[in-house]
Amino acid sequence: MTKELSASEKAFKQAKTQFVNLSQRITKALTRERNRFARQLKKANARSKKIRAQIDTKRGRLTKTAGGKAAATIKAQIKELRQVLAEARDKTRGIRSELAAVRADLASAGDHLSRALHVDKAMAALEKQWARAARSKAKKKPAAGKKAAAKKKAVAKKKPAAKKRPVAKKRPVAKKKAAVKK
Repeated sequence: MTKELSASEKAFKQAKTQFVNLSQRITKALTRERNRFARQLKKANARSKKIRAQIDTKRGRLTKTAGGKAAATIKAQIKELRQVLAEARDKTRGIRSELAAVRADLASAGDHLSRALHVDKAMAALEKQWARAARSKAKKKPAAGKKAAAKKKAVAKKKPAAKKRPVAKKRPVAKKKAAVKK
C-alpha cells in the first residue's frame, strides 16, 4: 500500500515538473515567434513606406514633364508601384493576422505558465509544512520509559509571580521667578 502511495506521489511530482517545463518552453517559443512576426511586419511597413515615397517622387516628375512619351513611362511606373504597394499591404495584413493569433496563443500560454508556477510554489510550501510537521512530531514522541517522568515534570508547581514595587511619586518642580525689567 505504501509503495503505491509513494509511486503515485512520485508520478504527481513528475507531472508537476513536466507541466512547468512544458509551459515555459511553449511560452518561450511563442515569444520568439511573436518577435519574428513583429520584425517581418516592421520590414513590410518600411517597404510600403519606401514604395509610397517612390510613387510621390514619380508624381512630382510627372507634373514637371511635358513630353507625352516620358509622361506615359512615368504613369506606367506609378501603376507598377501601386500594384507592388497593394501586394505589400496584403502581405502586412497577413502578417498582422498571424501576429494576432500568436499573441492570443501567447496570452493563453502565459496564463498556463502562471498557473503552473503558482501550483509549483503552493506544492513546495505544502511539502515544507509537511516536513516541518513530521520533524516536530518526531521530537514530541518521548521514549516509552520516559512517558510518566515527562508527565510528572509538566505538572510541577509554578513559582508565584514577583511582586511589583510601587512607583515613587515625583516631587513637584519649583517654578523659577520671572526676571523683572528695569
